[in-house]
Amino acid sequence: MDRVLLQESTVEGDDLVDLKSERKHVEIGTRLKLERKHVQRGKRLKITHDRVRDRAYLRQAGKLSVWISSILMINERGKRLKLKRKRVEDDLVDMKSERKHVERGKRLKSARKHVERGKRLKSERKHVESGTRLKSEPERKQTGKRYPSPFDVIAAPPPQSFLPGRTARAGSLCPVRITDENRGFLIKLSKLALEKYNDDNNQDPQFEFDELVRSNVGSCAGSKYFITFKAKRSSETSSTIFQAIIVWRSFEGSSQVLSCDIKT
Repeated sequence: MDRVLLQESTVEGDDLVDLKSERKHVEIGTRLKLERKHVQRGKRLKITHDRVRDRAYLRQAGKLSVWISSILMINERGKRLKLKRKRVEDDLVDMKSERKHVERGKRLKSARKHVERGKRLKSERKHVESGTRLKSEPERKQTGKRYPSPFDVIAAPPPQSFLPGRTARAGSLCPVRITDENRGFLIKLSKLALEKYNDDNNQDPQFEFDELVRSNVGSCAGSKYFITFKAKRSSETSSTIFQAIIVWRSFEGSSQVLSCDIKT
């Protein structure tokens, strides 16, 4: 009986040991499964975390790329605007230089006109001075030259007639072609000059106009006529030659007798 009991007790003890070991193995297996699950879950979490981080990086990178591209576009636009401004400034500089050249050209033209006008006035003065300046007979004999007078006949220009309102070119002295159109006007000026001569010299009997000889015209503030004409007294048969200088101002319609004398 004792042996049987011992055998039963040993069998029961072995079964208990086996159960315990099985329980341990089961617990170890369950722990391993749990650990594996945790490990797998941790791996999945890590993968998802990496994916989220990568997406965040991609988003930031996209934002950076957009920002950089916008900056580049702004820089290019600024460069274009600078180029446009430079072109506009260059155009303005060119326009200013052109205006300066144009103004300088205008000033040069006006200066040339003034110089030419001065030259013409000088030549006119020389002609008038040479005509009005009278040399003495001994001096003329010594030099052997005859100084021209504005009353003398000079080379005729192309056919034209000088009427009231038509003046000669500045600095020139031209003969007047006496025609039916201007004869009455020249006779009128001659009579005015002769009337002044009679009044200034208290002529009694007075000289009366007889004949128009010739006339030259020059330019001044109007037209200056150098008229040679003949006049005589009623008691005389021969005529006397007179020379008169008369200024006709067409813009005023007035005349002024500068001189009237007997030709010497």
